[in-house]
Amino acid sequence: AVRAPLLDGAAAGDADLLLFSDFTRQNAAITARTLTYLGAIIFITASLVGGFLLWLRREIGPLSTMTGSLAALSRGEPVADISVTSRADEISALGDALAVFVDQSIRQQELLEDQRIKAEEAQVQAEMAAALQAALGDVMSLAASGNFTSRMRIDPADPASVEIGAHVNNMLDATE
Repeated sequence: AVRAPLLDGAAAGDADLLLFSDFTRQNAAITARTLTYLGAIIFITASLVGGFLLWLRREIGPLSTMTGSLAALSRGEPVADISVTSRADEISALGDALAVFVDQSIRQQELLEDQRIKAEEAQVQAEMAAALQAALGDVMSLAASGNFTSRMRIDPADPASVEIGAHVNNMLDATE
C-alpha cells in the first residue's frame, strides 16, 4: 500500500484517512461533473423533443383542422372558417383550396334549398289548380243538369280561386 508522507507529525492511521479523504473528494468532483453532463444532456434532449413536438403541432395541427372540415363536408354539415391561410407554405395552399371547396359546397347547398322551396311552391300551386278544377267541374256539372243553386267554394289563399269563383258564382246568380 502506498502511504502518503507524514505531514506535521501525523500518525500512519491519519495518513490513510487523508488518502481516503482525497479519494472521496475526487469521486465527488467526478460525480458532480457527471451529474452536470447528465443534466445538460437531459436538458438538450428535452429541448429538442419539445421543439420537435411544437414543430409537429404547427405542421400537423392545420392538417387535422382541414381533415375535420372535409369530414364535416362529407356528412353535409356546415364548416366553420378555415384559418390556415396566414401561412406561406403548402399547408396554406391546401387551406385556400379547401376554403374554395367549402364556398362551393355552401353555394350548392343554397341552390338545393332554393330548388326544394320552388318544388314545394310548385306542388302547392298544382294542388290549388287541381282543387279549383274539381270545384269548377262540380259546379258546371250541376249547372249542365239544370241545378243553378250550387255555388263554387272560394279559397281565399288562392287568388285564381277567388277570381274564377267570383265570376262563376256571379254567372250562376244571374242565371238563377
